[in-house]
Amino acid sequence: MARISGSGGEKTLHAIYDASIELIYQNGYEAVSLRQLAGTVGIQVGSLYNHIASKQEL
Repeated sequence: MARISGSGGEKTLHAIYDASIELIYQNGYEAVSLRQLAGTVGIQVGSLYNHIASKQEL
C-alpha cells in the first residue's frame, strides 16, 4: 500500500495501528518486523519513529 500524497500524521498513525493489528494477528508479535510494518503502510522504516516510540508501544 503506497502512502497517499497529502495524508496527515493522524491518518498515517491509524494506518500503522490497523496494519500492525492485522500483521500481528496473521504472523504473531515476534514474527512482525518494523520493516514489514512500514512496507505494509507504505512509509520508510525511519518514519515509523515519528508516530511510535517502539514496537512494544503498539
